[in-house]
Amino acid sequence: MKKISIGLLVALLPTASYAAEAKTRTEPPKGFGVGIVLGVPTGVSLGYRISSKSHFDAAVAWSVTQDSVHMHVDYLFELMQIVDPNAPMYQFPLYSGVGMRFQVAPGNGGSVGTFMGVRAPIGITFLPQVAPFEVFAEIVPVMSLYPSTRFGFDGAIGARYYF
Repeated sequence: MKKISIGLLVALLPTASYAAEAKTRTEPPKGFGVGIVLGVPTGVSLGYRISSKSHFDAAVAWSVTQDSVHMHVDYLFELMQIVDPNAPMYQFPLYSGVGMRFQVAPGNGGSVGTFMGVRAPIGITFLPQVAPFEVFAEIVPVMSLYPSTRFGFDGAIGARYYF
């Protein structure tokens, strides 16, 4: 029994030290992140975190609802942090921001239409303190400006891993 207890202690020691190190990290991962985004649009998600409170977000994706290739770039900033005292190893920042959306879609008679607009994402991120990744959910009011003005919404969930 003593050998089993010592063996378990030795096996769990690296995990305990990793968890202890992770508790000290209070900053979200910085640098470049790559992942996926699902919803409207669905595709590849990119992120670049410049500080703990702000980052850039981009996607190259397909919009099923508008049958178009979708590209966007947003500047996002943290509005507030939701704190769960029962889960100190996780952060839940609420964020907002502003960005640009470009779409290329088939038009009438086989032509290709280009659309450009302004986005205003609002979302929440799940940031575990033990790994350099994030999971997010957002709703995005969009105002198309070119070639005509119209208003709509995008919405998606996604995840990114930071290097």
